[in-house]
Amino acid sequence: YYYLGYAYLNLGLYAKADLAWRNFLRFSRHAKDKKEIRTRIQQIEEPVQIEAGCNHILAGRYDEGMPILEHFATTKFEDWWPLHYYLGVGYEQMGQREDAILSFKRALQLNGSHLESMKELLKMYEEDDDRANIKKYSEKIKMIEAGIEADRIKIEQQLRTLRGSRTCPNCGAEVQKGAG
Repeated sequence: YYYLGYAYLNLGLYAKADLAWRNFLRFSRHAKDKKEIRTRIQQIEEPVQIEAGCNHILAGRYDEGMPILEHFATTKFEDWWPLHYYLGVGYEQMGQREDAILSFKRALQLNGSHLESMKELLKMYEEDDDRANIKKYSEKIKMIEAGIEADRIKIEQQLRTLRGSRTCPNCGAEVQKGAG
């Protein structure tokens, strides 16, 4: 449970990290490790709350998720782009379009290639027939999707090369023919 908690933490799965570490505390007999994990649990209390707010938004419980997320939008977590993305989703679903647009734009300030924020903005601008922003976000989406596709093709080519070779093209290590 000790290492599982850290694995979840590294994936940004705070609630799962919290649960794993609480199980660790139940089963461990090592005082030093327990002290460390109690500290970690305290450190992720707020991220666990933010994750709960995001989960409420995902489940359509906007009245439960929005107050949680709005609280954290003006705290030390204000630079977490997912917080602003989920605020945007909540505002949009609650009919607060201007707040939704501001939240999606803030998410993009923090993560300039977040496709879902761009797609949400594009959808709203299409509904408003805002041609300038339709063009702007359509072009950005195409550019990012093209980059993703180019990366996918490059990885596929590397895998094909690796499968047909006895050495890794990146590090030169010996590989078994047909490995992938």
